[in-house]
Amino acid sequence: MNIVETLMAMLDSENRFARYGAAEALGRVGFASREAADKLIRMMAEDADTQFRVHAVNALNSSDRRLGLIAVAEPAIPVLLRMATETLDDDPRGVLQHDIIERINAAGEMPDLTSIEARLNPADIPPRDGP
Repeated sequence: MNIVETLMAMLDSENRFARYGAAEALGRVGFASREAADKLIRMMAEDADTQFRVHAVNALNSSDRRLGLIAVAEPAIPVLLRMATETLDDDPRGVLQHDIIERINAAGEMPDLTSIEARLNPADIPPRDGP
């Protein structure tokens, strides 16, 4: 049973717990849906809810290439890199950054940095604090 469309609709819910659950479920039964991955990527880039972003990163990092979203998650890398540089008051232990690093380093392989670099827009990279 493919419920990807239903889960994608739940991502738009005003109930944050419905959104968290939908993101997690897409990571388990997203059936490599590029549309679902793209929606999660857009939402991660725009949503200030750190807990939602953690669930979205985990959904994109699911290990099942057929049922999950990892097979279609590569376009998330520039967004993940930008998110990894953010300092978040509601994430003092850096859970989001930890999960981002795991996604980027999925399957124990470093991504092709030249292809990532080519997709980065310098205006999207926040300035560093200090030297």
